[in-house]
Amino acid sequence: METQLTTELLGRLDELAQTLGTTTEYLWSVLIYQSFIAGLVGLIAAGVLLLIGIWPARVVFQGLFLSSIEDKEMACTFVIIGLLMVIAVLITDNIMGVIYPEGAALSELMKYFR
Repeated sequence: METQLTTELLGRLDELAQTLGTTTEYLWSVLIYQSFIAGLVGLIAAGVLLLIGIWPARVVFQGLFLSSIEDKEMACTFVIIGLLMVIAVLITDNIMGVIYPEGAALSELMKYFR
């Protein structure tokens, strides 16, 4: 099954390369580079999201919205947990794109060629 899928994938990639007027090797290298760049941009976006999310937590710590210390601690905990959950979802695919761009490119191709 895996060999048949690999053969089909390479055939379609070769067909796409011929349509674009390039070689399969060049197209594959572009896909790998694109996976790395997409992963890096995703990680930067997750970092920016974390920095933007820290501001509401800081406001909660300063006590602008809540009166008791228990409310401040609970609200801040929920904000931090929420931010970490969002970042965990954003970061999973992006780490693969940065660490293993070949696998990320292959998984993207598999989505379209199945």
